Amino acid sequence: MTITTSILAAVAATLAFSAGVQASDDSRPVREVYVGDLNLLNEAGRAEMQRRVKSAAHRVCNVNQAAWAEKHRCRKEAIAGAASQMANAIALAELRAQTRLASR
Repeated sequence: MTITTSILAAVAATLAFSAGVQASDDSRPVREVYVGDLNLLNEAGRAEMQRRVKSAAHRVCNVNQAAWAEKHRCRKEAIAGAASQMANAIALAELRAQTRLASR
């Protein structure tokens, strides 16, 4: 499972959930955040996912960003944009765990 961090026009940041698919706009710098090795059923795994997303947002938002305020806004938007994708990753992990339990 991968979360992709991208930025458009060096200011507007977005995070797009990706299962091995890059963002469609080739002009955006992209950072993929791999979370497939994390146990998203526990707090430690979720915290590590958030740390990785924040780190990727910081790296992407440093590209061609001159002013601190623009970098800060970019990072904030990128991290906020990742919230729904992180929630989807957690929900998928929970669904997979329930499916495994039901099949026993």
